[in-house]
Amino acid sequence: MRNTNPMRTGKRFPACFLLAIGLCLGACSDEKSVSDTPAAIAGKPEAAQETAETPNAADNTAKGPALSEVGKNGLFQVTLQSDEAPLPLNRIHSWTARITTPEGRIVDDAILMVYGGMPEHKHGFPSKPEVTANLGDGRYRIEGVKFNMPGRWEMWFNVRALDQDDKVIISFDVP
Repeated sequence: MRNTNPMRTGKRFPACFLLAIGLCLGACSDEKSVSDTPAAIAGKPEAAQETAETPNAADNTAKGPALSEVGKNGLFQVTLQSDEAPLPLNRIHSWTARITTPEGRIVDDAILMVYGGMPEHKHGFPSKPEVTANLGDGRYRIEGVKFNMPGRWEMWFNVRALDQDDKVIISFDVP
């Protein structure tokens, strides 16, 4: 009778291979899909106001670099800034998003949804980020952001204001 057990035939899986499989499964196993993590804050769409001079001039908690993108429809620009620098791993932290028109006019009282994750890994945030406050001056507080691994992350914003909708995606690397 032929023995087909790899441990008894001298065919062994290298320990580093098994360890790598375990680490990969552990890193992504508790994740939700990107579409499972939406959060929202509702406001009243109002007209764009004064021109914004700096991304988060009135918010002294923002410490990270300002990241800015215009939406797919070209209607709104979101400037995103972390309250911490460098970006922390495995710890909940907050961000500030500022919404303007591409021309720089402040957009107050938008309806804003935020979600995202790691598209290359096909999973969302391990937490549930949500917009918790309209800070005025086109600024919105986002709490509950957590990165559980280094790599390429995205934050997606659905913005409804001025009776129009746009989707803004901001990509960045977490070291």
